[in-house]
Amino acid sequence: MGRPKHDHYWNEVDEEKDGKLKCKKCGHKFKGGVSRIEAHIKGTGGIRKCSPPLNDTTFSNHSEQHMNVIDTSPAGERTEEMTDGRSINHGGVQLSSLGGVVEGDQGMVEMVGGAANPENSPSLTLLSEGLDAENGHGAVTTLESDCDELISDLTSKEEDIQGQLQLMESRGKKRKGKVDGWLKELQDMKQRAIEVKTTLNNEMYLVEELQEQMYLVEELKKKIPHLNNEMPLVLSNEFVGREFEENVEKMWDLLREDKVFIIGIHGMGGVGKTFLATYMESEIKRTKTFKDVVWVTVSHDFTIFKLQQHIAEILKIKLYGDDERERAVILASELEKRENIVLILDDVWKYIDMEKVGIPLRIKGNKLIITSRLRHVCRQMDCLPSNMIGVMPFNYGNIFDDDHFELFLLKLGDHGTPSTLPSQVLGIARSMVGKCEGLPLGISVMARTMKGETRIHWWRHALNKLDKLEMGVEMQEEVLTVLRRSYDNLTEKDVQKCFLYSALLPNPLRRDLLIMNRVNMVLLNGKRRLEEIFDEANVIVDKLINHSLLLEDLEDNSELTMHALVRKMALNIIKENGSNLMVKCDESMEKIPDIEE
Repeated sequence: MGRPKHDHYWNEVDEEKDGKLKCKKCGHKFKGGVSRIEAHIKGTGGIRKCSPPLNDTTFSNHSEQHMNVIDTSPAGERTEEMTDGRSINHGGVQLSSLGGVVEGDQGMVEMVGGAANPENSPSLTLLSEGLDAENGHGAVTTLESDCDELISDLTSKEEDIQGQLQLMESRGKKRKGKVDGWLKELQDMKQRAIEVKTTLNNEMYLVEELQEQMYLVEELKKKIPHLNNEMPLVLSNEFVGREFEENVEKMWDLLREDKVFIIGIHGMGGVGKTFLATYMESEIKRTKTFKDVVWVTVSHDFTIFKLQQHIAEILKIKLYGDDERERAVILASELEKRENIVLILDDVWKYIDMEKVGIPLRIKGNKLIITSRLRHVCRQMDCLPSNMIGVMPFNYGNIFDDDHFELFLLKLGDHGTPSTLPSQVLGIARSMVGKCEGLPLGISVMARTMKGETRIHWWRHALNKLDKLEMGVEMQEEVLTVLRRSYDNLTEKDVQKCFLYSALLPNPLRRDLLIMNRVNMVLLNGKRRLEEIFDEANVIVDKLINHSLLLEDLEDNSELTMHALVRKMALNIIKENGSNLMVKCDESMEKIPDIEE
């Protein structure tokens, strides 16, 4: 729109980078438009008049409107309230309710900013008609207090994140990209709060100007909850995925809850249960939230004696003799003397009687974290469903996220820098990663086997082997062998048979179809009550879910899925058993195969 009137006033100022206007004559900075410039030049409306230093000049009154004044001198020095047309004495300074002039021991001083207040005189704030002195002074004080609180809160958050980043990067790790964006938003908010505080200290305000600053502060306060919600809990790019950050947040909530004593982390093999627990161990130590963290890897071959010994060595407790009960008494006695300890039992495969070990539960401040593939084991150890965290493969239930490929590129790269693939390889790489269906272990092993390879025939060859269920030595030993432990842990033959049968069916698997198959098999082999057969079939399906061999649909519990790598593991078992079967995973067969096949 341009500058339609009073154009010549714009020649009196320079526009600063921060949007303020700077008077060319006196250097005073302020915000506003042409009317504000005119008021500054003429000294009208209670606005600071363009002038030489105050101690060399006698000021005249240019105000044409009635003005109210706030005196911030101690209440005991006030002699009487100001009313229209009269003057009163406030602590040795004469205040006039008309004209905007202050007369005191220091002579005549125009009521402008804090810089215009004579030394040792009260700090004055100028407000337009309609705002009384007491309420106006309270508004300014509240505004200053809000600014101080905002600045302190934002500074604390900034220092905490910056400290974590320095420690992390000193160890050669790299930050997530979104951390910089969050820091920028925080620093912008902090700078705006500082500007408001500086302005309050240096200038006097008309009501409209004070209200503008109040509005700015209120807007900043409204953004704090959003800033807190978006505050990155996980800073390093080695921890990939939105689900991981959500699980970290859940873990912190449970650790802070006084009534929660046992926390369970469950999920299929290779999904990242131990990874989550390891991260929490590191963060607990860094933040000193608890006095100590004790980590014990349990696994299949654990004994109570070994578990006792391991815990005692970490806590530097001496256990004597071979009697497990006596050792448990000593261990429990020592643990009861301590508070705020987190004990992590990793890779638990069966129920552990904590009393026999000598670990007293429900001691104030102490927590037990269990990681297991077996959801029912967490329940058997008195972990409530609300205190259990199920870790799922990447993108489970959300096919639009690209976290699994982000992890692949990160593992394919070097020293925390994701790899950049040639365009002709990119599509093949995505297909290969897709075969892993978001399982972190499979993605990591596959990335390691392809590390540094850019020749397209290598990538095509690797994809062809995956399509033919020829996983390669690394994938066989480090992925399928790990997954097979869940199958081997199925001690009942009927449950194993149901699992292998499920591997021959396409996803999604209907729960009722699996149950009816079991019912039909039992009816053919003998006479039993129908209700009994259905109950048994439902229990078998539940056991497969509890062992993380079948995954429940997040929205429909009647539908189940078998992970692609778990299916490959199952089909390998079927082949090992000599079954004369042809199986094509996720292949759309349009005709009967050739007789040779």
